[in-house]
Amino acid sequence: MRTSIISAAFALGLALGFTAIPAPLGTVAQAAPTTVKPMKPDMQRVAQHLNEHVKYPATRQQILDACAQTKEFTAGEKAWAGAHLPERTYASAEDVLKALGN
Repeated sequence: MRTSIISAAFALGLALGFTAIPAPLGTVAQAAPTTVKPMKPDMQRVAQHLNEHVKYPATRQQILDACAQTKEFTAGEKAWAGAHLPERTYASAEDVLKALGN
């Protein structure tokens, strides 16, 4: 019975020119992903975070993972760091800050 109701609704929708098919009952619609605008963080906070939360030597990915785990920075600040930090292994926080242009 339920299948015939859904089929009938689908056929009616096609006849009326609707192209979207409604989700079956009991499912949750997914929100479209949002775009995060990269924003340069306060470099003093970055320096403090790099000194306190990253063990060196550290790869770019290890540094970004340490950043991703914290609520100290917004998604935009994290995106900026990901876009500006070159791929390599860093010996210290100062090394990372130089690479970020500070």
